[in-house]
Amino acid sequence: MAFDYGNIRDTVALPLIKEFGQPIVVYRTEDTVTYTRVYNPVTMKYYWVDDIGTQYDTEPTETQVEYEGFGIVKTYDTEAVDGTLIRADDILLISTGIPQPQMGDLFLVNGKEYQFVNNQTVAPGGVDIVYKTQVRV
Repeated sequence: MAFDYGNIRDTVALPLIKEFGQPIVVYRTEDTVTYTRVYNPVTMKYYWVDDIGTQYDTEPTETQVEYEGFGIVKTYDTEAVDGTLIRADDILLISTGIPQPQMGDLFLVNGKEYQFVNNQTVAPGGVDIVYKTQVRV
């Protein structure tokens, strides 16, 4: 019988982080549609075509997607701050209920915006339970 790590995440980790943490928002810029750039030799201009065949005369922009979750904010011990890998204003965000943090993500915590630096995923049995994310002002 396999252990249900998803159940542990949903019934233990998420309720504890909701109770002792705070709401966070993750902003991620992503392409929700794939576009192909095509050259028209008659007009001598480029146009873009999406997955379903719709044509655009101007280059489409990426979409900023917002994910809401919960996190516990921890500061780094003074001994861990080396000024390079970990800076004095970095925080460790222990979170769940969001997609796995990645490069380029922005985090809104206590009304302050932080940038992604590094992430460690706690994932026993291949199931993401919590993310331990280093973020920086």
